[in-house]
Amino acid sequence: MRPHGATGTWPPGSSAGVPRYRLCFVPSPTLPPDNLPPAPGTGFTGSPAAMHVRVRHGMKRPENWMQLVRFIVVGASGFIANIGVYALSVHALGVDYRVAALLGFMAGVCNNFFWHRIWTFGARDGHAGSQAVRFFVVYGVTFLIGVGVLQALVNAGLARVLGQAISQIVITPLNFLGHKLWSFD
Repeated sequence: MRPHGATGTWPPGSSAGVPRYRLCFVPSPTLPPDNLPPAPGTGFTGSPAAMHVRVRHGMKRPENWMQLVRFIVVGASGFIANIGVYALSVHALGVDYRVAALLGFMAGVCNNFFWHRIWTFGARDGHAGSQAVRFFVVYGVTFLIGVGVLQALVNAGLARVLGQAISQIVITPLNFLGHKLWSFD
């Protein structure tokens, strides 16, 4: 019995070759067998060229695009929480914009962890504590990058709330990759 998603063997036409997996990776005929990753679910150990092929084929899977749409929807709700808490802190409470950025960030992160775990990545079966630690590490790193972007924009004369909005847009792709490949893997 062939593994789920098997589409043939490597080298092409060989009955004793390495199985090719459509769901995880479909090798290019130009890649040698030692650059093939292991079967789906066992990790990736291939070359950068093999990774490119894997990503290209992953982009053809509709479920990956739906996951990205869910990530954007959840991110939008976290963005609203972030900007709302930030604006309230800066304008109504008179909090320093950097401290307000931390408060807004925390509100958005708590919202996003709950919804990404339950809905975006469907990772209910994983250990919530381990996922939370990885999730907060990813967000911590991207938060620091975002604060750097925010400070640069504010120092350049941009309005603080607009600067915060732009900094969040800049770090969003980093968050998606970190969560998809590590936090909820």
